[in-house]
Amino acid sequence: MSAPRRAALVLYALDTRDREWLLARLAPAQRTTLQGLLGELEELGVVRDPSLVRELVGHGSVQAGHDPLPEIAAASPRAVAAVLGDEPAGMIELVLAAHEWPWRDALLDGLGRAKREQVESLAAARIGSRKPVARGLRDALLDELAQRLRRAEASAPAVRRRSIWRGLLRLRGTT
Repeated sequence: MSAPRRAALVLYALDTRDREWLLARLAPAQRTTLQGLLGELEELGVVRDPSLVRELVGHGSVQAGHDPLPEIAAASPRAVAAVLGDEPAGMIELVLAAHEWPWRDALLDGLGRAKREQVESLAAARIGSRKPVARGLRDALLDELAQRLRRAEASAPAVRRRSIWRGLLRLRGTT
């Protein structure tokens, strides 16, 4: 199942206020896509089943009992920026609100000025409302972030080998 369809199913099963809150934090293009899919689910008469959230969010996540915090905290600021940089400000803010990350300032410094201000504004609003990130959402976000960091790390050695190989070829004058 595609990521947007899976996300639509999860959103569809959520309480209306939670669904609207999450949709409001997405980029306009993502929100439009998901709203279209949500409309299709409504039109088809799909029953809103809260157990879908647990089933779909849990699908593909890291093993139960695994705490992704140490793994994510140990990631380099560059790796985290590569994974989160294109995410909407609302998602970045949710990740930052989940823990006191050692790379927080470096990540914010690497965002463009406008996006950094959006993230900081959302963080201030969350602090002002004293509303914590829902535990299930927090766990799903951190599991996904840990998985993406692992995938990025797994692909990095191949890039380094290619770069080293190109460097060797240049030394020999064959490029």
